[in-house]
Amino acid sequence: MEISTKHIAAFEKIFREEKLNSPVSWQSHVTSSTTSPFSDKWMMYQVQLSSQIAIAFYGTALSVTSRADIAEKYMAMIAELIRFAEDGVNLMIENGWMEEPPKASDRRTLSKGRKEGIENNIQEK
Repeated sequence: MEISTKHIAAFEKIFREEKLNSPVSWQSHVTSSTTSPFSDKWMMYQVQLSSQIAIAFYGTALSVTSRADIAEKYMAMIAELIRFAEDGVNLMIENGWMEEPPKASDRRTLSKGRKEGIENNIQEK
C-alpha cells in the first residue's frame, strides 16, 4: 500500500505540474471488511502478479518516454517494485507456496537417447 501510494503521489504531482487531470481513484471501491474471503496463498499470488504487471507496464512506458525526468521516475519505481517482488517470492518460499518453475529439457540426454534409438532401429533392420 505504501509503494502504491507513493507512486500515485508521484504521478499526481506530474499531472498537477503539467495542468492535466489526474485519473479517478478506485479507492472508493475498497470495502471496510477485515475478513479476507481468500487464502493468504492466493492473495500473495495476486500481489506478486500485480507487481510483475506493474514492472512490465513501467518498462513499456519507459521505452517510449522522451522525458528524462519521467524516465528516471520509472527506473526508480521499477527498482523498488523488483525489491518488493523479491521479498514476496522469499515469503512464498518460506511458506512452501512457491512451485518449482518449469525447466528446460536436457537436450544432450534427449539427443543421446534419440541416437541410441536410431542405432537400435538400424541394427534391427
